[in-house]
Amino acid sequence: MENKLKESRKSNRKRGSRKEEKREFRRMKDLKNEEISAWPQFPVADMENAVGIVEQEISLDPENLDNGSEKSKPSLMCPSLRRQLQTHKNVLRLLHEYKLASTQINGQRILSIQPIRWNGPTPGIECEIFVGRIPKTIYEDTLYPLFKMVGEVFQIRLMVDMAELTRGYCFIMYTNPEDAARAIIQLDQYEILPGRKIRVLASVNKCKLYIGPLPWHIESEEVVRVIYASAWDIEYVSIYRFPNHDAAYAIVSFKSHRNAALARRKLRPERLFKCNEVHVEWARVDWNPSNVVSGKL
Repeated sequence: MENKLKESRKSNRKRGSRKEEKREFRRMKDLKNEEISAWPQFPVADMENAVGIVEQEISLDPENLDNGSEKSKPSLMCPSLRRQLQTHKNVLRLLHEYKLASTQINGQRILSIQPIRWNGPTPGIECEIFVGRIPKTIYEDTLYPLFKMVGEVFQIRLMVDMAELTRGYCFIMYTNPEDAARAIIQLDQYEILPGRKIRVLASVNKCKLYIGPLPWHIESEEVVRVIYASAWDIEYVSIYRFPNHDAAYAIVSFKSHRNAALARRKLRPERLFKCNEVHVEWARVDWNPSNVVSGKL
């Protein structure tokens, strides 16, 4: 009997609290309606003028931008966004003027010759150059005319981040190796902006990855099996162990730079061997192992 009385009291308290919550909700709703009704009412014409200013800023009239004139109305767009929109406009004009194609994939913005202008095979690595120390405000609209002065540019691969801001370097491929060699001589240390010089070097086709140090308790055959199961287009895998102790590392050679770069992103140490001490990096081109026992599997 006592238990039933306790349960009934609890239920009555719950009902009472729910009623209080409902009354409080109605009171807050009434206060909110009173505040909204007390707000000043703006004329429709003023709202239309505000929308017009925003649309005018977003549209970026090409005539005003080309002539360098300033709008009489206050600017609602930050300078960086205005500059980025102007860059996109310049790149679109560049695509139309030189009949180029543009695409973006894997953090690269690729600008290349359309098939109607090129019937030959794709140029090789000897036709490609690396351009570094590019200022953050420089894009294809500046790079393409500059490097086209040397020779016919087949492709520009500009590295960008998620916000399409340049990472400071790109790869430029010419239609023949002679133009690429001439660009290195003429444009290396070129002052692209006051006090800002770019570096122009021969491109190296990196196709090898270094994975190490490998866990000592894992056999070489298991390392090879894990790597082949996690990547593709592999040419060979070499395991190197020091004769004095069990430390080891692997060199993975791929058939193309593109697949090596994709594998470098995909091969995560914690997934490969459940060890965060393992690093996956580019192998040096001029690297030669010494004082190790190698096994090419």
